[in-house]
Amino acid sequence: MQQIEFETEIKKNIIQLPEHLKNLNHKHVKVIILEDMHGNAYKKKLPPGFYKPLHTESYRIIGKREEIYER
Repeated sequence: MQQIEFETEIKKNIIQLPEHLKNLNHKHVKVIILEDMHGNAYKKKLPPGFYKPLHTESYRIIGKREEIYER
């Protein structure tokens, strides 16, 4: 299966193919539609905990950088 990506607008339930893809006319294809929601469709929202991280002392007991590499 070949993957082809392009952007277009759907008008009257019809997806217009770009000129260079007209050879796909009357062929069976698999279509995946990604709707652009005002330019924010590809911006993933981070979980709320990302903005208010949990602070704990447990990770600070590892030691200083120099102590980690001493053998």
